[in-house]
Amino acid sequence: MRVAGEYTIAAPRNQVWAALLDPEVLAGTLPGFQRLERVDDHTFTGALTLGVGPVQGRFDGRLELSELVPPESYRLKMQGRGTPGFVEGDGKVWLEDAETGTLLNYELEVQVGGRIAGVGQRLLEMVSRTLAKQALERLEKAILERAD
Repeated sequence: MRVAGEYTIAAPRNQVWAALLDPEVLAGTLPGFQRLERVDDHTFTGALTLGVGPVQGRFDGRLELSELVPPESYRLKMQGRGTPGFVEGDGKVWLEDAETGTLLNYELEVQVGGRIAGVGQRLLEMVSRTLAKQALERLEKAILERAD
């Protein structure tokens, strides 16, 4: 499944970039995250609780950032496993200057398996879009609060 989109954040690119590398900011913006801890400069582990239709459960996972080009882009790889199944993703996040701040672009190829895959492609896509929108809105709010 491909998950892609863009979102304009009303903040300068360097502030958005710093937030995208801060595990405290990320854990507070991603819906369902219980924790996100730094393993090294660009690797994080975490846990989240997620429900898709009738399938709910906890995932333990890993997020790795690579090919960092500050403050422009990075590649990310994520893996999560739990009782509902697994989620794996690989993609890119890149930032561009925008008239009203910074345009955040993202593109991921995501694979799901186990019980969570049984809810159907359309429901998974709808939930993915909703979670992405919520996360980006929370990210912008966190960035603006940090700037104050």
